[in-house]
Amino acid sequence: MVYASLLNVGFGILLAIWPFVRKCRQPGVCRVDWIKLLTVGIPAAFVISYVCLNFSPISQFFPFGYHLVVIGGSGFQMFGGIVLGYVLHDSLQKQEASFASYGGFVNRL
Repeated sequence: MVYASLLNVGFGILLAIWPFVRKCRQPGVCRVDWIKLLTVGIPAAFVISYVCLNFSPISQFFPFGYHLVVIGGSGFQMFGGIVLGYVLHDSLQKQEASFASYGGFVNRL
């Protein structure tokens, strides 16, 4: 179960590798898009981890978890893993360095 989840996350990372390389070549400061990471990444991580959490005592507190496993099967887990891997790479953004991004202070080394 864990291997299948990590394999799908790896596929998602591979799908996002070329846009990530293009972003890395641009000049600027690397930033994290926290909104995308939190709104898409956390639910996708919940979907792929629920198969393992279903057998723990904490599963009784998760709503609709049983339906994800029984009705969706491994399709939800596969899709959630690919989405999580893609979002992990895609949430890294490049911005041009400016005075506003440093709060008015520029560090010159």
